[in-house]
Amino acid sequence: MKNNKYLFLMLWAVLFGSCIDNSTELGTDKISRITIKFDPEKNSFRTDQWAEFVLPCPEIVQENEEKPLTYRWDINYKTVSTEKDLRVVCEELTPPDQDNFPCRLVVSNEDGSAFMDFTLLVTSPYQVGLVVMSKTDDGTMISFKREDKRNAEFQLDAYKLNNPDFPLGRTPVKATQVGNHLYFATVDPIRYVKVNVQTMEAVYMFPDYPVEHFDYMSGPAYGTMTLYCFADGEMIEMDGTQDSFMNFFQQMFRMFYPGARVAPKALICKSDAYFYNDTEGVLLDENASPVCAEEVFAGKKLMDCVCCNHEEEGLLIVRKEGESPEIVYVNPEEGVHYSTVSTEGTGIDETSRFVARQNMAHLYYSVGNKIFIYDYMSNANFPTTPKYTVGKSGDVIKSMLFSPDEKKFYVAYDAVDGGKLKGCVKSFLVSGLDGDNPEEELVDWDLEWEKTGIGGEIVDMIYRKE
Repeated sequence: MKNNKYLFLMLWAVLFGSCIDNSTELGTDKISRITIKFDPEKNSFRTDQWAEFVLPCPEIVQENEEKPLTYRWDINYKTVSTEKDLRVVCEELTPPDQDNFPCRLVVSNEDGSAFMDFTLLVTSPYQVGLVVMSKTDDGTMISFKREDKRNAEFQLDAYKLNNPDFPLGRTPVKATQVGNHLYFATVDPIRYVKVNVQTMEAVYMFPDYPVEHFDYMSGPAYGTMTLYCFADGEMIEMDGTQDSFMNFFQQMFRMFYPGARVAPKALICKSDAYFYNDTEGVLLDENASPVCAEEVFAGKKLMDCVCCNHEEEGLLIVRKEGESPEIVYVNPEEGVHYSTVSTEGTGIDETSRFVARQNMAHLYYSVGNKIFIYDYMSNANFPTTPKYTVGKSGDVIKSMLFSPDEKKFYVAYDAVDGGKLKGCVKSFLVSGLDGDNPEEELVDWDLEWEKTGIGGEIVDMIYRKE
């Protein structure tokens, strides 16, 4: 009996030892431990809000047998995908008080799991770039394109995407930027909205607009946060620091010019903002006092106006009934009238758009789908051939502007055969800057990019600054 006992113990020890020695087996199946091959030093990523973030799954190694795998991708402690490769539209911005979102990939088989930690910074897609306001069958559309990021596409309906519960009016009027906010003016019904430039989220919707209509909005005044809102021949000021309205100018205007109407646009120069008595033809300062001799504008209505010469002077396009438009060149601060030239034979009319280049004596104007450059110091020496033609016959230029450094020139136009999304934008690289013969005529424009179908019928385009 004693010998049998020893024999049993020896047999048990042999069996137990062989079990310990085979650490890679569980019963009769081998354990396939998972390894995710990645460099922890290169596991920080960045993307824009509303962009699709794509991250392919790293190489996965199983120690023994290749077994079926499952995947789980977490961003900020929320599971966003169970596919092998991550594809996700990032709707949430990384908060200002947080460096990034913690993220994890978990890969599992029947034997266990392995994980890879990484970080993701979701930034605003609304950095410096173009804001295009257009009219569609569904109402006002705000489109945005970044210009600080190569190959960026327009994001359509940027406002609606971020404000599904706070619609704009169906008919767009004007967009502008004041400090860290954008302002969108729309009608049908009146919606005057203040928007955060980083998130495109509405932060204030003016509950009571002082008048029953909205024709235009100018500003801000140089070095201020004041906007000028025009409606039915009147002008009221909006103080962007308090989001309140004032009517000092309108009161003075009514007193000096009873029954007269204010033209729906302001000339914004460095020195001041200037307004136009459209009934009598008078250029006025903010106190409703004339700034030029009466005969300069008498009997003429304002078509458009732009600042020029480093924003110190102005060009006003005016028209007397039955006559061709005129371009009046003035220094309103000094009350100086330099010249008045007729545009007869140029094709300039109410559909033309104007913008002045600040470091050159050039006024850019459109006729249909053609762009001309006029030297406003040349005494009516208008060009006979266009500098550039956009699109095809029947297309119409709706807005033109320079980037703040004037190294890029943007043209927004409606394509005659563009369908519901007829809005298009072209970007040109222009020369003659930073000492490269700025007094000479431009020789060539380089087309940087062209985007079609970026909106409906274009109403306005502005450059969103830093």
